[in-house]
Amino acid sequence: MKQWTSQRANSIEYSGIRRMVALAAGMKDVISFALGEPDYDTPMNIRQAAIRAIEAGFTHYTSTAGLPELREAVAEKLRTENGVSYDPQKEIIITVGACEACYSAVMSTIDPGDEVIITDPSFVFYAPSVILAGGKPVLVPTKEENDFRPNLDEVEGLITPKTKMLWINSPNNPTGSILLQNDINRIADIAKKHDLLVMTDEVYEKFIYDGYKHYNISTLPGMKDRTIVVNALSKTYAMTGWRVGYVAATEKLIDRIHLVHMHICTHPSVIAQKASVEALRGPQDSVSEMVREFDSRRKFIIKRLNEIDGISCWNPKGSFYAFPNVTQLCKGSYELAEYLLKEGRINTVPGAAFGKHGEGYLRISFASKMKDLEEGMSRLEKTVKKLRC
Repeated sequence: MKQWTSQRANSIEYSGIRRMVALAAGMKDVISFALGEPDYDTPMNIRQAAIRAIEAGFTHYTSTAGLPELREAVAEKLRTENGVSYDPQKEIIITVGACEACYSAVMSTIDPGDEVIITDPSFVFYAPSVILAGGKPVLVPTKEENDFRPNLDEVEGLITPKTKMLWINSPNNPTGSILLQNDINRIADIAKKHDLLVMTDEVYEKFIYDGYKHYNISTLPGMKDRTIVVNALSKTYAMTGWRVGYVAATEKLIDRIHLVHMHICTHPSVIAQKASVEALRGPQDSVSEMVREFDSRRKFIIKRLNEIDGISCWNPKGSFYAFPNVTQLCKGSYELAEYLLKEGRINTVPGAAFGKHGEGYLRISFASKMKDLEEGMSRLEKTVKKLRC
């Protein structure tokens, strides 16, 4: 019998995040720190904008590039918040979340055999999308002792004639690390020296703590022409289920990304796009409130994790994830995550789900209600005490 599934499909694995969610399905009394989404509801003004859109009959097809008013709102956001100008008609498209934005960008730029440098650990979607395009992910380790920031000498040492793209994510999922200004400057220099594209995933840009800042690499001299900016409304506005993201790049790049996007999904929901206009142009108080609250939760969970024997946790500078070191607990990260779920009813994500260098860690989302964080840390401490090496 013929092999009915493609080599592409057979070359990738199930998401470690979704694997843990599936394992917890049907289990009772589970406290989940597995999914990366705010526990907040979408702000009322955004929900009301969606209701108005439905009532006004915005339920039909629109431009495959996205509603013009939303592209204009994105352009305004990039100009006022990030300091870079993009033409909303020619250099921005609206996508079905950030994952589709990244996938369309990869499929429109990466040919079979091309190499893409990605940090390890990194979000579970990155390497598989490169593989599906026929490219080769080249992984550069990031280590706790360097605040999970890449060694840029090592990055440059990995570049070959086949290297086409550097893929960065700051703040980082899963580690919570951020790239500093000197990191961004050096990455820009490397990209220009070796004639590389840079894809920057900025979905956690608002979730930064302790006075650190986010830097958009496309603002640097000579970088807009070789940068693909990806973002989404999912995290910032607690809109994970609405599935609205965007890509900003030069017209030449966007033209091809748009074509791939068009043939994948046509366009995101018009109702969700209407709501997204309100998200970007409406009051931003809810964002500031959420970030302040997450900062309090971050401080709590890092303190509690470091109080548990056998666990130590670096202090994340961004995102809403803790990435505790569990190497002293004598189990691989997958085995440990499954043990914690079955024995303690706590759902976490194994660090190895994010790459080889994530082994020895767990990802724990602190975008959960404080009472769940308190109970979850209590369960974690009790469950860990039962472990025997």
